[in-house]
Amino acid sequence: MSSSEKDMTFFVVWVLNKASQAWGKTPSEVYRLLQEANIVSDYLMGFYDVAHTMGERAIIDDLEMLVMRKGLVI
Repeated sequence: MSSSEKDMTFFVVWVLNKASQAWGKTPSEVYRLLQEANIVSDYLMGFYDVAHTMGERAIIDDLEMLVMRKGLVI
């Protein structure tokens, strides 16, 4: 695994943990929800170069908006 892949993996895990705290869910529940909406690959990994520079609240807000747009409930 390259250094950039490790950084991206660390970022995704960090986001899952922060979202789980904000939403009162386990990290695995958050992961399943975000996977169902293709948010992990399309947003967190697809836009990693920008997303990893954002603050925690901005990322959580974006995730909430994306989940709702997909018609899912947090």
